[in-house]
Amino acid sequence: MNDISRLTNMVKFTLDGHTLHLPSAKADDPLSNRVVALRQYLTDAFGSEAMFARVHQELLAIQESDLDDDAADAELVLLERRCGKKARFVDLVVQLIVCETMLQSS
Repeated sequence: MNDISRLTNMVKFTLDGHTLHLPSAKADDPLSNRVVALRQYLTDAFGSEAMFARVHQELLAIQESDLDDDAADAELVLLERRCGKKARFVDLVVQLIVCETMLQSS
């Protein structure tokens, strides 16, 4: 088992400092299944596929930009402000992106 495989088995999603238990996935499901369940959870949390997709795309753009850390953090703060009451889910989208990247690398 390679390092990525070991990591994917240990991934836990957190929301507000607590482990998030996804209703449509178990902790021992493969990461790919948990990622699908998390995407659905986030779509529901943001209220629409369009809103979730917009946040996901904006986070990817920040990640792929040439911004220094301070500028990237400022962009993240602006994104959270635009999300309003849904801002608490932005970090969960970041966790999703990290897992998607891990899956693409394995």
